[in-house]
Amino acid sequence: MTANTATAADKSASCVSDTKRLPSGLNVLRDCSDAPEMIALSGGRYRMGDLVGDGQPYERPAHDVQITPLAVGRFEVTNAEWQACVKDGGCTASRTPSKEQFARYPVTGITWTQAKAYTAWLAARSGKPYRLLSEAEWEYAARGGNEGRYYWGSFDPSPCNYTNLMDVSGKRAAPERYWAEKCDDSFAEAAPVGSFPPNTWGLYDMLGNVWEWVGDCWHADYSNAPSDGSVWLADSCRKRVNRGGGWGNNANALRLSSRDADPSDTTSDGLGFRVARALSSNEAAQMANATPDKRVETVGPTLLTKAQRKKLEAAAEKSLSPATSSLAVATSLALERQLDVRISVKGDQAWKNVLQHSQATTQQDYALSTRLRSDGVLYGDNLLDPNTAKRLSIKQQFLARRGLMRLKAQNGGRLPRTAQELAALEAKTKNCMLDDRCIGESVERMAAVSALQNNAIEDLEALIIAPATGDAARWLYFFGYTGCPNRIRITNETHIAGERAYNSGKTKLVPWSLDRSAASDGSAEDRAKLCQRYTVTVDIRTGDIYVENLFIPSPMGTSVMRRNKTTERSDIELPVAAEMLIWSAERVSRTKESASFAATLPANSPFDGDSTVLGSFTGKLDVKMDWSFKPVDGSKQASIPP
Repeated sequence: MTANTATAADKSASCVSDTKRLPSGLNVLRDCSDAPEMIALSGGRYRMGDLVGDGQPYERPAHDVQITPLAVGRFEVTNAEWQACVKDGGCTASRTPSKEQFARYPVTGITWTQAKAYTAWLAARSGKPYRLLSEAEWEYAARGGNEGRYYWGSFDPSPCNYTNLMDVSGKRAAPERYWAEKCDDSFAEAAPVGSFPPNTWGLYDMLGNVWEWVGDCWHADYSNAPSDGSVWLADSCRKRVNRGGGWGNNANALRLSSRDADPSDTTSDGLGFRVARALSSNEAAQMANATPDKRVETVGPTLLTKAQRKKLEAAAEKSLSPATSSLAVATSLALERQLDVRISVKGDQAWKNVLQHSQATTQQDYALSTRLRSDGVLYGDNLLDPNTAKRLSIKQQFLARRGLMRLKAQNGGRLPRTAQELAALEAKTKNCMLDDRCIGESVERMAAVSALQNNAIEDLEALIIAPATGDAARWLYFFGYTGCPNRIRITNETHIAGERAYNSGKTKLVPWSLDRSAASDGSAEDRAKLCQRYTVTVDIRTGDIYVENLFIPSPMGTSVMRRNKTTERSDIELPVAAEMLIWSAERVSRTKESASFAATLPANSPFDGDSTVLGSFTGKLDVKMDWSFKPVDGSKQASIPP
């Protein structure tokens, strides 16, 4: 069957439209088992183009557009979805072929014509009017009701928290990419679809990852652009528009109004597409009150209120059967956490040799506070053990145990045993692919089926009743991205006084003193680093918390040196005591919800940074750290599964 010969009557038996509601309340529909997931939008009037004033002439004039109801791909079309079309004869191979493990990556190396062929094949196979989005529809969907530069707002200086773009990972792979952002999104090139938070309407990767073909011809600006959201054609269509920016671009190219175009036969490893389809009048009427563009939402990924969290948790609990609710912990862990660290340092030191003798004191205080947000996804690769084979083995054991417990509860207290029961489980697993919770249960079920096929029932029963200790207890949730700090306060007071020979020609020591001080909220660069550096992992059984990349800013301060009758003033970056950094990193790398630590450390380097000190040197640092990592606004603690 090809896209040219198929009709609605010929559509595959697997093409049965299905709609599922996610725990968030969002409706996701799919018309074929191997077709893209779609989100229905009711449409409406919005303002298109450069609304901020920093765009290019071809992003203007800003104008009103009326969008009619449509469904938009929840993700960019993936390699797996493209291969289904290739195998069915409706598409030709991409020019950037990928291996099987890249099935969830966006398909690239696709011309505009090939993208159109895919929509024609999908339309014939499903009997639904699939097509590319118009440029106006694309921007409506991407904005998600936001009129700023990005759909996550402009408050966060680190776009790596929200999208895949050219960053330090990409620059490491190709140092000539001077335009790279200074943050790190962990992907040198394309990322699996859905690796970053969606916009407020539940659409992923609308900005970044790969550029997306749309249906329109390129025009020099928006003069005389259609106001009904339709595809804007031209008598001579030399280029087709693509939108959204990609992994090879910096944040400027990812603005919501940014646009580009290429000849329709162009291919690139940074250029893909997503699909759309019209909604029938019946579909539009049924979904009118459930579409995300008709619900009241907070614009941008702002912090959830306590009431919003409770609403999401209640919806998730309602979607679970009584037999499985005790096993579900993803929702209760999808909470914001407040990370507070306060470090106080008091120190003194003395050093003496034939060229100097000095006394020094210092008092420093660092107060850092930020919020970390969980996306609620269970990551199997964040187990503590660095041994990959062992880590994956632990993951499989954990998933199998959870899946077996779930199957036993759903099967009247006994494990499935017959070939017919296993076949039914496998079939159910394949059909359970429309929401995140269902996918999670499907993964557990697959592990359980594998265990049932390869182990004696007696051994599996023993696994279920065994206490989950040791390796099986080391299952972690990963707080996938951080919020910018809501508080930074740095103070530093250092005083050094003594006598020193300032050059070899001096025959006697010169009196001198050095005062350094800082009291600030941190530099812009430091605040940006705090937005991106923290990685926090929680062992939900032991309560241990693991923090990587603790960053203590070096404050900008004032240095005043007096010697003889001269005074020198300068603005400098004050050093943070290396001994304190090492000690605090060790304390924070593994702790509990809250803790307080104190120690007296030997000071091994002088406070003035003069590493040439010889002779007699003594020093100490009295350090205290208070630590707190807790749910925001008193929300409930994460539940511990059996």
